[in-house]
Amino acid sequence: MNNTSAAMTLPKSTRICGVDGSVVELLPSAAYSAAYTPQTHAIGFAFESQVGVHSFGTDRRDDFYRQANSFAVIPAGCDVFSESAVGGEYLTLSLAPKWHSEIDCKQSVNQLLSVSAIQAARTLRKQLIANSVMDNSLVEQLAHDVVQALTVSKESIHYVLGARQLNRLDEYIAANIDQPISVLDMAGVLALSAGHFSRLFKISVGVSPFDYLIQKRLSTARNRLCSTKQGLSDIALACGFSSHSHMSMAFTRYLGVAPSLLR
Repeated sequence: MNNTSAAMTLPKSTRICGVDGSVVELLPSAAYSAAYTPQTHAIGFAFESQVGVHSFGTDRRDDFYRQANSFAVIPAGCDVFSESAVGGEYLTLSLAPKWHSEIDCKQSVNQLLSVSAIQAARTLRKQLIANSVMDNSLVEQLAHDVVQALTVSKESIHYVLGARQLNRLDEYIAANIDQPISVLDMAGVLALSAGHFSRLFKISVGVSPFDYLIQKRLSTARNRLCSTKQGLSDIALACGFSSHSHMSMAFTRYLGVAPSLLR
């Protein structure tokens, strides 16, 4: 995380890039421990769910469950501690000073959800992974989404699927990642009909169950690419893709690179 005074044990960033005074950083899915004080307002976007302990502006540390596709806002000067034994892929955006007058944030805010922010964060990730030229309009879009989300009172934000339900679903997907998983299967984990589950899931997570499952398969495949010497076809099957070519198409669509380039 840039523009901070910090004491950290963090995984190596995929890439750090400055864009018009803001700094974008992509952290991989790995264990971490961080204590820092951002010098500018910072946005954090979680591509994956995370569990751990954290504190904001206080010495009291609380357990947390960070929902996938949610983002947080940390004001400049707020002392932060965060630690997770597993972690999850995470995008940080340290905002240029020009945004400080736009974002009226006196204390940290977590678990914000915005469909347009999800798309902007994913595209920024794709550009970082592919090492392509960063699109400043995406940084502007993400910052504007934060401004809009902060105008919504916390009382009006309702996650209709709770942390325990989503965590149970994550555990089911992880245990069956090498198998075909249908929306009906996912709904059954929470004892809901497929239609009702799909509606509640989209409201709570901002994407469809199918999209969420693809992201889980991609994350597992990326971890295997970095931590094993398995062949690409074996990794594809172990992560629930029907073939190497099926996995390659998903990588290109969602991450902008072929899986072989991430080894």
